[in-house]
Amino acid sequence: MPVINLTANPNRIFPPNGQSVTVTLSGVGSDTCSGLASVSYIITDEYGTTLNISTRTLIGNSASWTDSLIVEAICHGNDLDGRLYRVVATITDAARNTSTATADIVIQHDRGNR
Repeated sequence: MPVINLTANPNRIFPPNGQSVTVTLSGVGSDTCSGLASVSYIITDEYGTTLNISTRTLIGNSASWTDSLIVEAICHGNDLDGRLYRVVATITDAARNTSTATADIVIQHDRGNR
């Protein structure tokens, strides 16, 4: 069974000023039996937006990688806990076994302007 770890940087974004913000996704994966084959992503936010990152081919028993994601620093005024983007990465090994890891990105609410 493959193993995966995923982080997002930054994972908290402030202020919610409408700007586009680049988030770096960093992953590390390993599989000691059949070797790694690929990593794919599903990215959603609580407002219904779906973002895409192409599937990445992986080679060998271990790999590290980075991908970039652009998110909007916008948060609805009544969304006091902030806008949540969720990134689910699925790593697949050569035997077609999979594992997933999740990284959350939060656009923090500007409570000072309420």
